[in-house]
Amino acid sequence: MILYFLRHAHAVDAVGLSDEERALNDKGNAQAEATAKLFKRLSPQIDLIYTSPRLRCRQTAEIVGRAVDRTPEVREELNFEFNLTLLNDLLAP
Repeated sequence: MILYFLRHAHAVDAVGLSDEERALNDKGNAQAEATAKLFKRLSPQIDLIYTSPRLRCRQTAEIVGRAVDRTPEVREELNFEFNLTLLNDLLAP
């Protein structure tokens, strides 16, 4: 099994928004599109995509998901932290 970890792309400033509501900005959209093109060009086997429910994370995952023909799955447990215990739980059968 090969795991790819992506961090969300650049997002708008948090002025007047909760952290969960921050969307990708123009630079972030371009970054996510570039990442998507790279994954499409390299053609790795992507079985699933998990994403945090935060808007900028979902947007990044959706852009990459379209490129590799996968629909991201929103996982609430990814909202605030990530650690090895959580990874183990996500990968458990």
